[in-house]
Amino acid sequence: MLFGANACTGNVEHARANQVKPGGEINFYLLVSPELKDFPQPDAYEVLIHKNGETTAVEVNGDKAKVPTAEGRYFMTVKAIWSGDVKGEAIYAFLLSVKEK
Repeated sequence: MLFGANACTGNVEHARANQVKPGGEINFYLLVSPELKDFPQPDAYEVLIHKNGETTAVEVNGDKAKVPTAEGRYFMTVKAIWSGDVKGEAIYAFLLSVKEK
């Protein structure tokens, strides 16, 4: 599953979330406009899951990460890191709704 940014305003409990299956895998990919087609993909990602005031680091394998196995709503932050010819970082935030159907 590929994720893009969601606009979130107001109460997070009622905000639209990206739906994923428990224990599923998500892939990260930077979408760029055609005129920036040569812009490199990040060299690494750091992923955190936030729920009920707790923050948990998620193991990342290349551009893939596993989602929680327990159903529920989670807040995820993804730090994209460029360390090659392009250097820098960007942080993206998503809501996840983990449920079987």
